[in-house]
Amino acid sequence: MPGERLHRPACCGCSPPVVPPRLMSRREPPSVSRLWSRLLRMTDLTPNAVRMAVLDNDQDSYALLDGLTVQPGQAQLVGFLDPDGDVCDQLARLRPDIVLLDGDDLALAAIEKTEQITLANLPVACVLLWSKEDTRQIRHAMRAGAEDFLIKPLEAEQVGAVCSEVLAMIRERFPLGWGGGGSRAGHYCQVTGLICAKSGVGKTTLATNLAVLIAAETDRRTALIDLQPGYASVLLNLQPSRPLADALQFGEGLDQEVLRAFALGHASGADLYTWQLQPDFREPYEVHPDFLQAMLQVLAAEYDHALVLFPRLAGESLRALAIMDDVLVVTTGSDLLTLRDTRIFLDTIEDGYVDKENIRIILNRYERAHGFSQEDVERTLRRKVAAVVPNDYEVSSASINLGIPFVTQHPRAGLAQGVRNVAAALTGATLADPEEGRRGFAFFGKK
Repeated sequence: MPGERLHRPACCGCSPPVVPPRLMSRREPPSVSRLWSRLLRMTDLTPNAVRMAVLDNDQDSYALLDGLTVQPGQAQLVGFLDPDGDVCDQLARLRPDIVLLDGDDLALAAIEKTEQITLANLPVACVLLWSKEDTRQIRHAMRAGAEDFLIKPLEAEQVGAVCSEVLAMIRERFPLGWGGGGSRAGHYCQVTGLICAKSGVGKTTLATNLAVLIAAETDRRTALIDLQPGYASVLLNLQPSRPLADALQFGEGLDQEVLRAFALGHASGADLYTWQLQPDFREPYEVHPDFLQAMLQVLAAEYDHALVLFPRLAGESLRALAIMDDVLVVTTGSDLLTLRDTRIFLDTIEDGYVDKENIRIILNRYERAHGFSQEDVERTLRRKVAAVVPNDYEVSSASINLGIPFVTQHPRAGLAQGVRNVAAALTGATLADPEEGRRGFAFFGKK
């Protein structure tokens, strides 16, 4: 029956507690629109590198900066800015630590854009690039808010040294980075969709742990929207009483007050929205792209990050993926059927539904001894894997059965670290190493 509590195994001599719903805080409407312009290039997820964005038409600079991305821990080129787009919108989407702007090309208006970034109070350092040292221009740039400058042709050591210096300054001013950053960043809602081509790949487990980790450790208001029949609520040990599908009746009257009634708070700080409380095998299962878009526009005023957990999609429902900023396609390397379906699905959504640059392949439940290697998976999919999350049956099954996310119950497990890497790369935030001996029940008031 809807709302019926599952009987879970006891842990530490007590039953898992019930977490009451938490009221949402009000926010002003978001001042940052989503980045609709196509980025020229995006790199794979690399959580520990300095994140750089570039506004530069110099091909030699492109080549050198692109080369830096292969040196672990030094720099990750997260994207090139569209000179015709809103620079603050694009930076809020990419969440870099440093942006390099070409001061030679007057059409790029580097100093003007630097001033816009400074006035928006974004947690990013501006570094100007010039072909020669011009004292007047440098003084003008510094007044606009630039942290430093570089003279072309660029050299790797020179770029690395300047980036290290300005990174220290920007992190001192914004210790939480984009996780608790400037006035515009606080109102931007990043939307990430998780989907798979074949069931049984651990997508729901990955999504619930991602939501809990982002909410608890990045200081970002996080929503998990489960468009499946109540799977996420089981994994989080929550009991939703109202299905989100009931909100369809409000039509154009959908607003924050309406949606607030469907939010169920988790102790980590994440809020869960559940489309359907339990499976109904008598009715076809539908996803409504237009409703989802309207809902996300409303929730953007309340949250910094929304994770959308999709069921398997086909036909017109695939339009819902076009709303996402990022689409994580979850797969495993355990069997050829899963890889075959994943490749066909990727071919389908890249044909008019989702830009390739916005798709990230997550190799989940990875176990080389009982499946294909990462290289085999990439060769079969004809695409690069963005992140790998290892398999740990004992940890994941205990997490599911107890309703306690493994990122809190077993934060030092390799499985949890894999999820941390995905979360860090998605948010651009620096996640602290989990504390030694930390227990998962800390979220529930126990040590």
